Amino acid sequence: MTAQPSTGVHVFTPGIAKLSSTWTSRNQSNGYKLTSGEVLLNDSIYSAWYGTDPDGKLVVGMGNGQKGFGQYLVTESSTYRQGGSLDATYRLRGDGVLYRWAHRWDGNPTSVVTRFTGYSAVKTMALISETATYDTFLANTHGGALYTIRILRTTEAVAPLFGE
Repeated sequence: MTAQPSTGVHVFTPGIAKLSSTWTSRNQSNGYKLTSGEVLLNDSIYSAWYGTDPDGKLVVGMGNGQKGFGQYLVTESSTYRQGGSLDATYRLRGDGVLYRWAHRWDGNPTSVVTRFTGYSAVKTMALISETATYDTFLANTHGGALYTIRILRTTEAVAPLFGE
């Protein structure tokens, strides 16, 4: 399958969203077709979605916002569903601290927050790969350099600053 570029509905007034994650489209088991992601509005981060219901009518919604995220530069989510499941939300704060909220959904569900320091040179980053053992980001530094960052999926792991 080849990804096709598209433009979604204008969910937010232009300029109000300070940043957003990559948005993912999927067909739900209840007949809804939804595109969802995270968005930072003012100082609060929200999960948001738009799509169609089983009758083809437009649906738009947002989850409850969490305050205190105004200083973040990046938010991204990773989901790997083969051989177990580890969902992770990454957020890069302006002081160079990268946080990962990891949620494992196997026989013993767990949630762990991991803090990685040393990313003050990073201006922005985007998730480019998900595997069973690590997530890979493409990062752009304030100086204009491009790096890959590989973060191990194990909740105990300490990630290298920049991938090979």
